[in-house]
Amino acid sequence: MQRLNVLNPHHEGDEGSRKNKVLVKRTGCVRCGSCCSSSSPMLLKDDMPLFISNLLNDTNTYTVRSGEPLYNIREQALHFAPFEIIKICEYNGCQMFVRGIEGPAECAIYENRPVQCRDYKCWHTEPPMEGLEEVRLTRADLFGTIKPLYEVITKHEEVCSYEEMADLISSIEGGAEDMVGALLDMLRFDLTTREFLLGHFGVSGRAMDLILGRPLIDRIRLFGLEVVQEGDGFVLRPTEKPPELDND
Repeated sequence: MQRLNVLNPHHEGDEGSRKNKVLVKRTGCVRCGSCCSSSSPMLLKDDMPLFISNLLNDTNTYTVRSGEPLYNIREQALHFAPFEIIKICEYNGCQMFVRGIEGPAECAIYENRPVQCRDYKCWHTEPPMEGLEEVRLTRADLFGTIKPLYEVITKHEEVCSYEEMADLISSIEGGAEDMVGALLDMLRFDLTTREFLLGHFGVSGRAMDLILGRPLIDRIRLFGLEVVQEGDGFVLRPTEKPPELDND
């Protein structure tokens, strides 16, 4: 580490007296956990070995789909994912940042941490890595060779795109009440596809969030709507829980 000597200001009554302080300039990760406790990394193609070794799998990762609304509680702003990404699951930060039996919390896979974790330098002011769209890991990388499963993923993405959902909601807010049925059909397709994967592939739990992304019936709240059951049917209504309470 580089050491930097800093002189204190003159002490009152003793102009010739100065006292040295030594500041340490960080040049490497000190495992403080500040980045881990705020979010989880975006996974890149070079992280594929972590899936092959099962350090990462369908129980501890999830998909953020293209166009998905994301509320950043720190910025208090709503963003939309520019493209599909895969991340490590989060619960008050990265799921891999865990507290041991003794001692402070630390990364459970530090020696095998993802590329973005290795390359991120919180002590620098340079912008984050560029060109991520080309090197990001996608569901095609993980499931593209499993043809029956990837066909389901592709069809689901075609019918349940967030861009289409946003357009339908915009039309409904503009007075096109006939679009409500189309939006509900999209939500039903999302639910029935999940039921199909459970029945035919045994997919359940967190694995579903990696294969299909998070349920639309939950994410639609970030558009200010919620779906409630009335009898045998479902209706849309403005959400009673503001989107600000969601933290992505």
